[in-house]
Amino acid sequence: MRRGFREAAFLYALTAAGVAHAIARACAQGRLVSCGCDPLGYRTSLDSRGRARPNKWEWSGCSHNLAYGVDFSRKFLDIREKVDDLQSKINVHNNNAGRSILSSHMEVRCKCHGLSGSCQLRTCWRATPDFRIVASTIKRQYRKYQYFEADPAAGGRIGLDQPLKQACSSLKNHPASVKQMPA
Repeated sequence: MRRGFREAAFLYALTAAGVAHAIARACAQGRLVSCGCDPLGYRTSLDSRGRARPNKWEWSGCSHNLAYGVDFSRKFLDIREKVDDLQSKINVHNNNAGRSILSSHMEVRCKCHGLSGSCQLRTCWRATPDFRIVASTIKRQYRKYQYFEADPAAGGRIGLDQPLKQACSSLKNHPASVKQMPA
């Protein structure tokens, strides 16, 4: 296929975010033997002198392992794309957009402990958001996608080395220079 459509861009972003989301949660729930809780979720808060900060909460629980989920998503989805193919570069860009949106929506969740729910101590961990939130954000980006045209004089390349932040993109092979079209 030599043409890309914004619907395909939406699906690539949604799929990449969905794979990373599912794997990150599965790691935290102990359903995968190849990973576990996010080790970064257990860092102690430090003050300006580098000493442990006294908190009424602590990192504990099991943070969702987003780093592993994103890495798995990259290896699973991006590996099929060719390095030199323009459509493949667009697909990888859209995959990265979906993973970026998921990463930007990570939450800190806490649970109170104490007599009668007095919250004398809170246990906190990092968690992926409900996937509907991620999907809604990707859908909003889909509605204002970036439209590109390939430049045959430049070997069909477009400027993907400077990725658009959290934007799904689409491609149409046409003998014109690279330009952004209004949605």
